Formats: sequence, structure tokens, C-alpha cells
Amino acid sequence: MKTRERTFLFNKADALWRYTLINSATRVFPSVIVTEFPKSGGTWLCQMLADSINMRYPRNELPSLGSNIYQGHYLKRYPGRTLVQWRDPRDIMVSLYHFLYFKTEFASSGRIAAARSHAKFSNFDDIEGNLPDFISLSFLNPKIPRFNWNAFFDKWSVEDDVVHTSYERLRQNGVTELTRISSALGSVCQTERIAIAMDRYSFERASGRKAGEENRNSFVRKGLVGDWVNVFSPTAIERINTLTEGRLERYEKFMASIPNH
Repeated sequence: MKTRERTFLFNKADALWRYTLINSATRVFPSVIVTEFPKSGGTWLCQMLADSINMRYPRNELPSLGSNIYQGHYLKRYPGRTLVQWRDPRDIMVSLYHFLYFKTEFASSGRIAAARSHAKFSNFDDIEGNLPDFISLSFLNPKIPRFNWNAFFDKWSVEDDVVHTSYERLRQNGVTELTRISSALGSVCQTERIAIAMDRYSFERASGRKAGEENRNSFVRKGLVGDWVNVFSPTAIERINTLTEGRLERYEKFMASIPNH
């Protein structure tokens, strides 16, 4: 079932069923819990991981009883192995802005209208001009999700016995990174199988475009690492540095501490 076809009642039933399974079935069936701050590439990661370790990833469908990959924006530990997907928060802000305010194949007009009403920008196409205030909204009055990036960092950067990866590491050397992740989760995967998964879910295959070729009306928008430098004004840089309260530097050190193999 495609996202745009999902009804409100189906979404509520899906959320309730997932909550039930993630709190109970994961105690019996070995599962992977993937948590990310929105727009960190979690869907892409889960698709590749599912093919690599041969585990179900029920996206846009009700999960069945058994071993699954569950993806969400979690600040709570659940039974099962936890995999945390990270991304530079500056790139997250750019991607989240597009996700909230521009129509894509997976966004309802109602959700876009509600997000725009909350922001009240006079010209949503003025991304560079709006980003400082959008960053403030995201950190001081978050709606999607209802916590900010600081809370996500404070929770997951200090948790023991979790596996960490990032959008940047997967983009830089996906086969090596997926091999490391799979091993850390207790699965042994053939490099060839992982390479096939990487190719199957590449930006080029998913979008029909080369990385860097932007389509604002696509869920798979641009596919670049570090693109924030092209749209962040000095005010936006100052704003996120202030609101993260030193966490950006700590985040970079934390990323550097993740093993490469």
C-alpha cells in the first residue's frame, strides 16, 4: 500500500500494532530497532539492511509476527538490537525543511498545509532566508518529531550496547559500513549480497537522477553529503551553533570514535 493511499484509521492501527510488537514480540523474535532523527536516511538504511541480513522490513504495511526491522524516531530503548542512524544536523535541517513544506509523492496536502501554518513564512521558496527561523522552530518548538535534535543526541550518544552508523559513512563506503553493521548485529553477510543491496537502493535507481540533481517534489530529493554549506547563511550557522550548545563539536568527536571495521 502506497503512503498516499493510507487512511487515518489504517495509520492508527499500524502504529498500535507496531507498538505492541516492538514491546512484546521483540522479546521472542530476534529483531533490529532502527532509531533516527527524521531525514537521516533511515529508510534507505533499513532497505539495504533488510536485503543484506535477510530480515523483513515492513515499510508502509502492517508488520507480521516474527523477526522484523522496526524503524522510527525513538527516544526509548526496546527489546532487540538497537541501531542508531546519525546524520549531520545541518544537513538534517535542510532536508527536513523540504520534507515539511514541499509536496512530494509521499506527502498529503493536509500535512503540508499544517506544517506551513505552523511556520508562517511569507515565501517558502526563500529557503536560505527562512532557515535561521526554521532552525529556531525545530529546536525550540518542535512538532515533527516532538523532540529536538539535542534530545536525540543526548539520549543515544551515551547509550551502551547499541550499534551506531551514519548517512555519511554509508554514502562514503556503503559496502564496508554495511558489513560492519551486519557483523555488529550478529549476522554474517557475503560482500556480494551487500553490494547488490547497495546498488538496488542507490540514489540513482531510486530517483532516476544523479546525486546532486535536485527535485524538490521527490522524497528522494538530492542525495548529497554536506549540502548545507550551499544554503546556510552566516545567520543560520550562528543560530544552529547557539541552539546546539556545543553539541556539534561533541557530535563530530563522537562520529570519529565509531569503529571503521
